[in-house]
Amino acid sequence: MDTMQFSNKKNEHDVENDDLFVKAVSFQRIVSGKEKSRTLRHKDFINIINYSHFMGNRIFAHIKVVPGNEDFLMGMYPEPCTANGIWCRFHPRYQESDSAILVKNLIVDDGKSIYVMPVTDQTISGNLLSVQMGIGGFIFQGRKRKRFLCLMVDARLSYDAKQYEGVLEDYSPSGLRLTLDREVDLCCLPDIPKKSLTVELRKNGDVIFRGPCEYLSSSRDNKSIVVRPLNIPYARFRKRRLRNPRLRLAPTPKVLFKHPLTDKTVIYNIKDITTSGFSVQEQADNMQLIPGMIVPDVTILYHGSQKAYCSAQVVYSKRNAFTGSVKQGFSILDMGMKDYCQLYDIVSNAYDPNANMSSDIDMENLWEFFFESGFIYPKKYEYLSRIKEEFKNSYRILYQEGNDIFTNFTYQRNGRILGHNCTIRAYQRAWMIHHLAAISSGARRIGLDVMRHSHYFFDGMYRLPSIGMDYMIMYFRPENAFPNFFFRGFCQDYNKMSACSLDLFAYLTHQFSREKTSLPDGWKVESMSAQDVHEFRAYYALRSGGLMCDAFGVGYELPSDEETLDEAYSRIGLLRKSTLYTIKCNNEPRAYLIVDQSNTGLNLSELINSVKIFIIDNEKIPWDVVECAINSLKDFYPADTIKLMVYPVEYMNLSKVHYDKKYYLWILNTEFGDDYVEYIKKKLSFNMIKFFIKYMQVKLLKR
Repeated sequence: MDTMQFSNKKNEHDVENDDLFVKAVSFQRIVSGKEKSRTLRHKDFINIINYSHFMGNRIFAHIKVVPGNEDFLMGMYPEPCTANGIWCRFHPRYQESDSAILVKNLIVDDGKSIYVMPVTDQTISGNLLSVQMGIGGFIFQGRKRKRFLCLMVDARLSYDAKQYEGVLEDYSPSGLRLTLDREVDLCCLPDIPKKSLTVELRKNGDVIFRGPCEYLSSSRDNKSIVVRPLNIPYARFRKRRLRNPRLRLAPTPKVLFKHPLTDKTVIYNIKDITTSGFSVQEQADNMQLIPGMIVPDVTILYHGSQKAYCSAQVVYSKRNAFTGSVKQGFSILDMGMKDYCQLYDIVSNAYDPNANMSSDIDMENLWEFFFESGFIYPKKYEYLSRIKEEFKNSYRILYQEGNDIFTNFTYQRNGRILGHNCTIRAYQRAWMIHHLAAISSGARRIGLDVMRHSHYFFDGMYRLPSIGMDYMIMYFRPENAFPNFFFRGFCQDYNKMSACSLDLFAYLTHQFSREKTSLPDGWKVESMSAQDVHEFRAYYALRSGGLMCDAFGVGYELPSDEETLDEAYSRIGLLRKSTLYTIKCNNEPRAYLIVDQSNTGLNLSELINSVKIFIIDNEKIPWDVVECAINSLKDFYPADTIKLMVYPVEYMNLSKVHYDKKYYLWILNTEFGDDYVEYIKKKLSFNMIKFFIKYMQVKLLKR
């Protein structure tokens, strides 16, 4: 009898080949409860063996150890097979010894069926086993769902304030087999309430599953336990009454990813898709997905060569009793801006062919639209005409290269732009609605279509961590009825300053003095200290109570791994900076300054290329001192003029200083994005006559 040393203890992973280890479990446990459905022919078994060799998969040898007369399964790796003789490799750690083993069967488990072939005439030479196939091979079929072998997946079982570490051995959606590092206390485990038992699975330190499970069974040594994941939907986001459309696209897109539990590449047809998720379909007897499972790297394949990349989580599983299929729903957890814009472009075009989210835009058509819609009006163009070439170049960069800091949506018909909206990353964690304009086209109200698409787009965008949208901001004039109705309307109706705030600024143009001017004695302008920042935030909280300091990043501590706003812009050859200053008199703060810099004309009203002035006390700082302070900042701006935004407006009125116009600064905290989107969708879904009446009421009240 050939002999080999054997241990029924799970070995550590081999350094060069992690999955080469002995699986020492009872043969009877493997085949218990399963039925022999048919005999197994030699040529079929040879094909199965060769497929296992081709894929680098293990097979098992059912062995009996002579001392103790116990039977086990030992993992082995087959060599190519052409006849009755089969060669397999033992793990290198197992060498010949005085312990005698008898190989009774070779076994292949494909996850659903178990193929068993009796063997004879065994020969062991070094780490090689040679056997001849006997007669009477058979197939065990007892699993309703295929079971998959797992590699390098760490597990943690928790219940009743107890925790057990281990590994995930294999799984199916109806059962996870965990091998734990110590014996489980089973005295109360079968009787604990559902949801009290939780399992967390990790790969390379990242959580890929965490959820409640139900105890099913355990091994004799209580170190191997089987639990069933409870099919509980995972609510990543609050359920909504008005959701973005879920579409079935043609041709059908596909989703591809490496399964986080098995490391095998899987591909599914997408059943339906929206900006925040998608669903796929599996057969119940071959399910690989578990609700709660996180997939870090997902590729969405569109027709042609279009691809988008994201991370996603399985959030629900719904079985169709008539077809035997299972619908698995995914929620998109994160994706980059470029990928998200591509996803929205595909989805929006499916239900509205006029929608366009592509960065490949005809700039001549865009310029024509800006003038035709009145977005560039004569007085504004008088200013832009002096920087025409710089302005054109900045916009070319934004539209063609600014994927990480800029989005644009156009509503087009036969190449003609009828509506336009774009957003720009204005501050470290805040995006600004940059342009929002439309022109009339017959009876159709293009402005409402643009608004609808913009909020469908925002609905998926603000949830994505990589995009960094903690706040959305917009400037609009009080007399503009459209944003008053939608944006100011939400702020007033919701009436919660931590969710949405409005601040009113006076807006004017300042001509830099050609002569050098100096501040009066005792006055100075200096960079904000940490104490100044604290006092500025306190001043704004008391005066407004709004979100501006948070949205503008006043006092924001940048994580070491986060790219700065300046770096994001300079990477594509543009300028964007925001610095803080204090105007002081005898070391006492009198006003605070936010000095915003960008390329001239990047924003048509220079709202992110301006100085924002916050007056602490209307009576303690004369306007001529403010002007001297602004003149000291001349080196920050190449032009002879600079736009100023002054808060509060009452200071300008009391000082009898002329200003050109007023702007509202509207800010939304995206933690309340669901409520905002629901509000807008409700506004957009009601009767057009009611909308027109309400719109006119708002407009007339402003006169």
